[in-house]
Amino acid sequence: MPDIECGDLAISSAAVRLDGTSKQYVEPEYPAAASLDVTLALVEAAQKLGKKFHVGYTASADSYYVAEGRPGVTGYLPPDAQGLIERLRSQRVITMEMEASTIFTLASLYGFRSGCILAVYANRATDAFEVKGEEDVCQVAVEAIRILTKWDADRRKAGKKQWSPSLSF
Repeated sequence: MPDIECGDLAISSAAVRLDGTSKQYVEPEYPAAASLDVTLALVEAAQKLGKKFHVGYTASADSYYVAEGRPGVTGYLPPDAQGLIERLRSQRVITMEMEASTIFTLASLYGFRSGCILAVYANRATDAFEVKGEEDVCQVAVEAIRILTKWDADRRKAGKKQWSPSLSF
């Protein structure tokens, strides 16, 4: 997405499963979604800390270059990888990384919570590349853990299995 700049943060609500690992555990149609409470805690933390962030889908490819729609060393690009970035952009996928789909899938299968926050290093639409945003990611992640800890304590105190953040006020 052209409006996402290097150094911005991206919170992934779900992942397009372009990886091979998660498909070893469950069929490709199984969704790779972050836990709602973790995603909401990341959003609240980013807002509280005043960080510039975006929320949306990521695509997880488990290899560099061709799996990310970029030619390899000799210029090789398989036919199914051609136009990948444009296709993902048209599907409103905002980031690409390598692990979220497997983490989301396995966490869901095994009953764990999961979330994903990224520092944006590259924008394929504008050809920008700059390594920055790591400290912001760490600050937001730590604050999100504080928020989740409070929500969990409030949920337990209320004796509820499910919880909505507004109930903690």
